Amino acid sequence: MAALRARAIALWHSPSLWLVGSNLLTRVLSFVVTLLISRTSGMGTLGAYSSLLISAASLTTPVSQAMANSATLMVTRRPDTQSWRRVLTGNAWVLSGCALLVVLGPWFLFSRTDGQGSPGLPPALGYAVVAALALGQLLSQFMLGLAHGANRSRQASWLVAAVMLAGIASCWLVIQTWGLAGALVQAAVVMAAPGILLWLYVMRRASATSAIDTVADRQDAWQRFTHALPSIGSTFINNATNWLCCIYWVLQHHGHVGVGLVTIGLQWAVMMQLPVNSWGGRIVHALGTASAEGHAALKRETAHQVRRCVGVSLLTGAAVVVMSPWIADLYHADRNMLIGLFVINGLAAVVASANYVFERVFFCLESQRMWLLTSMIAYVVQLAFTMIAIPHSLLAVAWGNLLAVTTIAVIVYLHLRSRWREP
Repeated sequence: MAALRARAIALWHSPSLWLVGSNLLTRVLSFVVTLLISRTSGMGTLGAYSSLLISAASLTTPVSQAMANSATLMVTRRPDTQSWRRVLTGNAWVLSGCALLVVLGPWFLFSRTDGQGSPGLPPALGYAVVAALALGQLLSQFMLGLAHGANRSRQASWLVAAVMLAGIASCWLVIQTWGLAGALVQAAVVMAAPGILLWLYVMRRASATSAIDTVADRQDAWQRFTHALPSIGSTFINNATNWLCCIYWVLQHHGHVGVGLVTIGLQWAVMMQLPVNSWGGRIVHALGTASAEGHAALKRETAHQVRRCVGVSLLTGAAVVVMSPWIADLYHADRNMLIGLFVINGLAAVVASANYVFERVFFCLESQRMWLLTSMIAYVVQLAFTMIAIPHSLLAVAWGNLLAVTTIAVIVYLHLRSRWREP
């Protein structure tokens, strides 16, 4: 009994447990909101909601990830709250430049994603919400990066979990009262709240003397940002590809209803791969250990991990496909179209699970350029196929994604087989 209690206490204080829990609550909020919008306002309104949220994320994710990693690494050496403010001040001008980009970016994206008009949403509000979402994500990701670097991941996860629970508890009332506009404003508030609250905490706890903007802090911030530019570029290209294929061309040929259907398909595709994504660290550890023993050991471990991940994705994908008629009815969506999207996305999830392992193999082999080149080829294939096929069927989005992940799998398999060929 004492051992069980000790284990429960250890789990309660585990940062990993709370990180997983807060991320899960974020997904729950997303599912609840999309379900409520589709059932109360229709698939067209869901498409308008999703197009604005995805556009905002496409603008911010490349730089917010890099800034979060930079904040984590900078504050790791000096985890006290006084240093949080120094790191924040040292990154201020880099953050300001990124913020300017994500404020100007909505003008380009909003003018294209909203060309057909968002049901019940004034254009000015749409623009403001996209900018607020992008800025909120940038601030929250950076401030959470500070918390992780200071070894306060558990406390940061508590904060995120509390915000998500508040969003889940209030979303029905917000949507019923204010509709699409209320849902979007709530999304912006939920996105920005962790960053604002952490920023207020730092400003309150840190003394004024700790805010000195030293040359060393600014140089360190700039150096880390420039080193992250290849990663930012890769993520931006990936986001741009997904935006064109899932938002822009879908809006052009199938309207907001099409975007709504694609969004539901993508949400459940993420669920198909959730188990695989959850043990990424363990996969890297196993591959790294095998890599130290030589190519033969790495080859065996890669085959083992691929079989494992493909098997799990096959089971989860099959479960979602079996439930797809009931899922379609739950969302009040077109059954035939949604089932088709689920089937194709299920196949893509199985192939992508193998690619998930391959990407980490390249990380262990320090061959990131090869992986980037392979990804670029796949993106071109996906863009070309989707652009040609999307006027004829909404399923072109799913087929294009399947074609892209298959292209990666084939190229990587042939490359690794050649590299590991026995003499």
